[in-house]
Amino acid sequence: MGLKKSDNLIVSFLFCFLLVFAASGANVIVSEIHYHPLEGDPDVDRNDYEFIEIYNRGSSPICLTGVAFTDGIGGGFQEGDTLHPEEFRVLASDLDLFRERYGFDADGVFERRLSNSGERVTLEDTLRGEELFSVRYRTHHPWPVIADGSGHSLVPVNMYSEEDPDDPLWWRASAEVHGSPGREDPEAMQIDPIYINEVLATTSYPEVDWVEIYNPNEFPVDISYWFITDQKRRPRRYQIPAGTIIEAHGYMIFDEYDFEDGADPFAYSRNGEEPYIFSGNEAGELTGYSHGFEYGPIEEFVTYGRYVTSTGQEHFVPMAEPTPGAPNSAPRSGPLVITELHYQTQAGVRYIEIRNISNEAVRLYNPDSPEDTWRVSGVGSFEFPDMTVASIGQIIYLVDEVVDTTTFRVLYNIPDDAMVFNFEGTLSRNGELIRIRKPIENDDGDVYRQLIDAVDYQTEDPWPVVEDNWSIVRIDPTAYGNDPINWEARPGRGSSASVARRNVFSGASMLGAIRNGTDLRVSFSVKSGEELRFNLYDLRGRLVFSRDKQFFDKGNHVVDMNLDILSSGKHVLEMVNARGKSYEIGVGVVK
Repeated sequence: MGLKKSDNLIVSFLFCFLLVFAASGANVIVSEIHYHPLEGDPDVDRNDYEFIEIYNRGSSPICLTGVAFTDGIGGGFQEGDTLHPEEFRVLASDLDLFRERYGFDADGVFERRLSNSGERVTLEDTLRGEELFSVRYRTHHPWPVIADGSGHSLVPVNMYSEEDPDDPLWWRASAEVHGSPGREDPEAMQIDPIYINEVLATTSYPEVDWVEIYNPNEFPVDISYWFITDQKRRPRRYQIPAGTIIEAHGYMIFDEYDFEDGADPFAYSRNGEEPYIFSGNEAGELTGYSHGFEYGPIEEFVTYGRYVTSTGQEHFVPMAEPTPGAPNSAPRSGPLVITELHYQTQAGVRYIEIRNISNEAVRLYNPDSPEDTWRVSGVGSFEFPDMTVASIGQIIYLVDEVVDTTTFRVLYNIPDDAMVFNFEGTLSRNGELIRIRKPIENDDGDVYRQLIDAVDYQTEDPWPVVEDNWSIVRIDPTAYGNDPINWEARPGRGSSASVARRNVFSGASMLGAIRNGTDLRVSFSVKSGEELRFNLYDLRGRLVFSRDKQFFDKGNHVVDMNLDILSSGKHVLEMVNARGKSYEIGVGVVK
């Protein structure tokens, strides 16, 4: 007796479901991402031509039941479908447009859009809650930028690589315009690298803007028909003439007069742009290689240049002096630099230390409009108060709002001549980019902010790994700050004032403790009704205050402690729930 059609479907589904448990998640990868396609039908949004592809690089079939994208985009595959070894599956943004462009049907539709500015895309086995593949792609160098609107897609350099897909070197641009959905991408053309090395974008007559390119190879490179641009999404603005050869380890300058003779004339903007070089051919086609960077607002006659860190990363930063046709100078340093980051503390205060390393006082505002002040980003966006001046050698502390500035001075023995300000937000224990920017005004009176110093600190090697209540400290304030080789771990100012939390519970969290008139005000948040006890100890361990209180509503609350019963100095505040779980924080009491 034969099986009914419905029985066949059940058998197929069960067979597929069993395969899920036999397959390794490491065997399925995202093998192509087409996030910013070329236009097609002028009446259709170009983003509707997006697609994403997966591939089984293993030796066993993989059941796609429950396999779906859960970050960035959404959507999965047909239940019961089996992805055999060396097979592809493609999800499209629009099935009809995909069929029109590629001549065959995609295997399904994904939800939402792939971001044109980069995002995390995750493929997951939702039945087992297992992540199968994840990548955070980017749209700027060192990622292949011709995948960003020039018609190419992102494909792996080697689909069998076990390296981290978040590494831009894991990816290359597709060999063909529109990508290669449903099949292995053809081998890419091997192109010798040429670098954008330095750019001068802010000049006055008779000086002109220029860009310098550099040949890092041991042999000359023919760059005939390559392109130079100021916007990576408009790569063909200026085409290099035929017969142009750059010598081994040689430099070549192209300036504003060259660009005026191009098909799409341009000059670099003092407000920030994207100098890029693209490989090309006589037919005006892009051939797959690009290099460049984005720079921000810059003062007159200051260049941005390529700097290679101790870990081999390329950074593009303001340089100490222009060096056209020669190796770059060192990066600019100062006048204000970040000298300490105290982010690793369980219960103490997180802070940033900044110093004026110049030989003159620095006005942290625009003299022509004092309301336009210097800013520090990465901790929200901190703006210095109007008319703030940093004297020679002066230290500035930016402190989170766990304590007020007066309490911070007492807790951490801050010198009287240092400035202390509270910032909103927090200094991340997982690493983040901290930048100092100053306001500059262009000829039209528009205000932009120029980069002065930046530290994109991380919490793992090669950056210093710190224990609780330690800081990372800049070794040489005059040397480039965004390089892990210039930082080391040291005990922070908070090492003697902080108290580690123990038995932390998730039902409530401490927001801070500050002076409120004649009281010490403790702020905290509860997720649901909680019965809490508040204990305050001095550093000898003596209980100096205790209070029980029942909270019926979730949200933020406060408890006030009368300062008359407290002594000045460091204390430990403990918050305990009915289950005996506690939450501790070091606080200062100033009477």
